[in-house]
Amino acid sequence: MPIRMKWKPSHLVRPEARTTSDASRITRRSYLCRKPPLLKGGAVIHLDSPDEAAVGNDNLDEVQPKRLHSWAGHGYRARFGVKVPFTICACCVLPPGGNLATAGEDGTACIWNAKDAKKLFEIRAHEGGVLCIVSFPNGKCFLTGGCDGYAKIWKFQSAKPSLFGCLNHGFAVTGAVVYPDARQLLSLGLDGVAKVWRVENEEFLCQGGAGLSALGISRFGGNIFTASLEGSIERFSDDGKQLSVWDGHVGPINVIIVFPDESRVLTAGEDGLTIVWSMSGTRHIKLGPFDSPVLCADVSACCQWILTGFKDGTARLFNASSGSMHCSWQLGQKATRAISPNATLEEAEKGQLETHRVQACCFIPAESCFLLAGAFGMQVWHFPVVETID
Repeated sequence: MPIRMKWKPSHLVRPEARTTSDASRITRRSYLCRKPPLLKGGAVIHLDSPDEAAVGNDNLDEVQPKRLHSWAGHGYRARFGVKVPFTICACCVLPPGGNLATAGEDGTACIWNAKDAKKLFEIRAHEGGVLCIVSFPNGKCFLTGGCDGYAKIWKFQSAKPSLFGCLNHGFAVTGAVVYPDARQLLSLGLDGVAKVWRVENEEFLCQGGAGLSALGISRFGGNIFTASLEGSIERFSDDGKQLSVWDGHVGPINVIIVFPDESRVLTAGEDGLTIVWSMSGTRHIKLGPFDSPVLCADVSACCQWILTGFKDGTARLFNASSGSMHCSWQLGQKATRAISPNATLEEAEKGQLETHRVQACCFIPAESCFLLAGAFGMQVWHFPVVETID
């Protein structure tokens, strides 16, 4: 039966567009016309290379992750003579083969072979950036959400992805979850409203929520979770009945994940906290708070490991049972804090260049690896203690 969410009606308010003063815009354009940027050789500039001394903790006898591949992913763009990757906004694993799917700010979605990081397919998915990408449970389709306000369903036909459905959410689509039977899905927009759709005929069923920031669904569909900009979590049954409300965060929640065995729920947000909850709403483990917001997280298929990515470019790996941090390391380049007042515009822009945000992460259970992606490009890390489950 269709999901009928009993949420409060939303207030659709379009945010005002940010504008730049005419003076600063003319200065920037004049500078670029006078001195076009030249692409320099090399790929991503790392502040602390993971190959040198970034990974590790006091437990030196434990198995540590090892980086296998590092590449730009969706290509490069030029900023004042510096070649920087397009930001990877989201990623997921496509069952059953375990290929990777990534969404980029360049408007493309790419499919990768997890073993050798070879690009298999690239599709022009949206006008503007692709903000989210979600796999269907059966592995036959995946969904992308973009800045253009559409959620698009792509189906593999003759092993190649082709457009199957297009859902007009009306606002930039920042997240989505697919029901286990693949007949319905929920899309989340920048307006903070969740909408329910029937996949077969692209029918809009209902909408609900106000100020929502993340969605989650259990593996077998018995529980649907919503997270808000105020830091609260609501749990619903599959027919839309509210079961409980949890409070534990301050400010927006960016991630909500149900463990694969449906024993716990993970949430992470702008307050730098990652919390593991029991299904009854009891706080099981609290990781942090850290000084930087948590932008992404994932739970391994064996439910033993938690991977988190932070806005300051830090990646951290935790034991899901004890909550202890296994290791952490820094990715990308941070902006220079002190810039001379006599610096040229080019020097100032280069000093403010940042490529360190960890925007997306996911475990690749078929290969005992995990993926980290963001403003620095993409990296695949081998972590042999990660195991799969049936």
